[in-house]
Amino acid sequence: MPSELEKLSTGFKHGGCRPGAGRPAGSVNKTTAEIRELAGAWGPQAIEKAASLAGLVLDEAGRPVGEAESEAVRLAAIQLLLDRAYGKSPMAISGIVGGPVEVRQEPSKLDLARWVAYTLSQGDRMAQYGSGSGAIVE
Repeated sequence: MPSELEKLSTGFKHGGCRPGAGRPAGSVNKTTAEIRELAGAWGPQAIEKAASLAGLVLDEAGRPVGEAESEAVRLAAIQLLLDRAYGKSPMAISGIVGGPVEVRQEPSKLDLARWVAYTLSQGDRMAQYGSGSGAIVE
């Protein structure tokens, strides 16, 4: 029979990750597929409108048609078109001041329980020699 401490970390409680549970990785749910299909029908018009707002669509005289008055809107439309054509620019990820990225993992409940048990077992030594933390030890 597993101890209470082992039950915390081995998944004896309800819920959680089970092998084979959930939707397979990479599959699209029904709602997402329907929305994608509906939005896809408007794709050509949306691209045309973005090009127009960016000032890229010209009339017979060579003047922009439907160009946005705001520079911010024009830049956003151009950025949208570039992202669709070439993909978004990669973003560099670095740690503090350009150093390596530190990956910190939250301790499991079992690790925390072990740490608490160890700390409590050291209580007599800390009381005898002082903890150095300024805590009052009886």
